[in-house]
Amino acid sequence: MSLLAVFTLAACADSAKRSEPEEVDLGGGVIDPADMMPPAPMPDMGMREIDPPSARELSIIGSDEVLTNYGGTVDLQVRYSDRQGGIPNARLQVRMLDETGNDRTATGIEGTGLRSSNAQTNANGQATFTVVTGNRNVTFRVEASDGIADGAPPVYWTVTVAREGSGGLTVRVTYDPTDKRYEFRDFSAAQVSLFDRENCDLLRQSATNLQGAYFDLAPIAPFNEVDNGVTQGDLDDGATFSVAAVGKNRDGMPITFGCVDGVRITGGEITNVDVELDDLPLEWKGRFTVVHHFDLTDLLRNTGNETLDRVADVLEVLRLIGDDSGDRGEAIIELFCDLVNLDDSICRIVETVGGAFIDRALDAFLPEQVQDVFTVITDVLNIVSELTVVGEIEFVQTQLDENNMLIGNDNRWQKFRFVWRNGCPMGMDCRREFTIGNLDTERRPIFGVFDATVDRTTVNIAPHGLNFRYGVIILGIAEEWIIPAILGNANMGRVTFAELFESLLPCEDINGITTDGFCEEVLVLALSDILFDLTARLEFSPDQFRIEGTATAVDEDGDLVVDKLDEGVWRGTLTFGETVIDFNGCFTGCRDEECPPPECMVPME
Repeated sequence: MSLLAVFTLAACADSAKRSEPEEVDLGGGVIDPADMMPPAPMPDMGMREIDPPSARELSIIGSDEVLTNYGGTVDLQVRYSDRQGGIPNARLQVRMLDETGNDRTATGIEGTGLRSSNAQTNANGQATFTVVTGNRNVTFRVEASDGIADGAPPVYWTVTVAREGSGGLTVRVTYDPTDKRYEFRDFSAAQVSLFDRENCDLLRQSATNLQGAYFDLAPIAPFNEVDNGVTQGDLDDGATFSVAAVGKNRDGMPITFGCVDGVRITGGEITNVDVELDDLPLEWKGRFTVVHHFDLTDLLRNTGNETLDRVADVLEVLRLIGDDSGDRGEAIIELFCDLVNLDDSICRIVETVGGAFIDRALDAFLPEQVQDVFTVITDVLNIVSELTVVGEIEFVQTQLDENNMLIGNDNRWQKFRFVWRNGCPMGMDCRREFTIGNLDTERRPIFGVFDATVDRTTVNIAPHGLNFRYGVIILGIAEEWIIPAILGNANMGRVTFAELFESLLPCEDINGITTDGFCEEVLVLALSDILFDLTARLEFSPDQFRIEGTATAVDEDGDLVVDKLDEGVWRGTLTFGETVIDFNGCFTGCRDEECPPPECMVPME
């Protein structure tokens, strides 16, 4: 077979693979004769080298927004090129798309259609597509492409057909997620409305329920950084509008608003306007039931503060008194003579009696229940070091001020929850909740006042102090819960240390080995006084106990009311002179009710 025959067969095969142009009915069953013509031959590839498809480009000649009148035609032109220039004799495809993106090439829209579904480029790489218009208002898109996989990206025109003398309006709605509350995935649509009576200031006040529009344009759905425009034709020449747009969430609720005043329509032209959306303000005012968790385990650990170190030493001695493996007599002498010198006479008594006699008396007569109480004192510290607080955060302002701030809010603590993890007696309730009144007989409220700034959805709570009587909580936990549990009756009510020692210690027997009054003066009254002195050392003023934090504001139902404070983190400090102890916490809060599980986790760092 000759080389000429091979090329001839290849050309025939290539021609056979090419699809015929789509026929378009322009009305009355008449097909445009141009659609019945065979496609033009492919360009002679030998004339010049053609770049690969990925290097080709389609570009619109003129405007991509076209306004035309009833009963006529309008030409749309495009240039097809590569790095060497226009590509001649190339067959380009065109489609007609309605406002929802459906292909209407074959049927047209409201009597308007394309004269042909394809066109061939001329020597300069230019192609022309003709739109034949009907007699009704309509807006649609026209897409031109080269029909090649990985070829030139398609280009689009927006075409508006309207009565003669009228004008059109194209609105581009924009939103910048980088400095606002939402992402584009949060939107379902954007709605543009024209108002001829109200201005933007009035419309902004009713942005969640806009009514009385002169005209509502077709929704922009989906709405994102690419799909963000809508066009309306058949607007009177000289008409002036306020153009308002709202962005709607997945439930169809308005969450953003934008508006431009004084948009004037010019007959025979498309007026373009950009409307930037801003977040609609959230409503803050109200009470949130908040559960806080704090990690205070470092409070009595190697703080370097003399007061706190002494408290830790006292607790260790009390533990030794309850442990019969050590020299308890010497521990008591250390307690009253070195660590806590409440009264010189107490020190003289214990030194006179001597450690050996005290140890013998305790070995012989100290009831096991009292030993358990001393041993469990350190458990109380472990229990309250994992502090769970139930309270309220109340915002007093409805919306942010001009500085994005919420001023004068309350942080109130109302209840304490504790878990007794180690040593809780079998059958006892090892989880308890106490109100402040249960633990603090003076019923001093624990609260702080704070300001907050809001950045998008992040709430930044400024540092504020609380008057926190930590020692009173320790004492209350011991007397309300731990001691009754050790005595085997958790429902017996509050039992003080003095009452416990007085009722359980066999003072006559102990005095018989030591000296008269030793049991009453030392083991009952002095030990009770030590525990009260311990609590007095652990009362923190608002200048000492300070916290600041962050949380995420959540509008769960799209009604622009903050429903939840989520992912809350506290950073706290306890200050004793020059000693500063850092601690962490976390919190969650729900409007008017406690949030369902899971509870937050205290950050480790």
